[in-house]
Amino acid sequence: MPLQNYKDLEPEFLMGYWQRKKDIIAVTHFADLLPEVLFLDEGHNQQRENLIEMRIKLKSEKYYAAKRTPTLKETIIQTKKDMRKRAEDEILMRVNAIRKYLIDPDREIYIFHEKIFKTYMEN
Repeated sequence: MPLQNYKDLEPEFLMGYWQRKKDIIAVTHFADLLPEVLFLDEGHNQQRENLIEMRIKLKSEKYYAAKRTPTLKETIIQTKKDMRKRAEDEILMRVNAIRKYLIDPDREIYIFHEKIFKTYMEN
């Protein structure tokens, strides 16, 4: 949600989400969310779920003034960097697969994206 709207939320409202293992995050640029909304594979999905859990834990500790988990914030930052790198790598591989497909003189004209990625990402 946009940062300005997020600032208007009551902590109790957010706590209701946290109890359901869901989180609302404030963003200034929606492009920052791209690695978190892509589904690349089950491993990437699990990484996203872990990121959500860590964020909820960090916010809960802050809200309740509880003892902070050491290095939690750094782990969150590193996880976000890893997810971003993975998403960027996947996007580049797909763009390159499409490029290879388009320059292939023997390419199949009517083909699904999935087949392009499978065929040309392997080559």
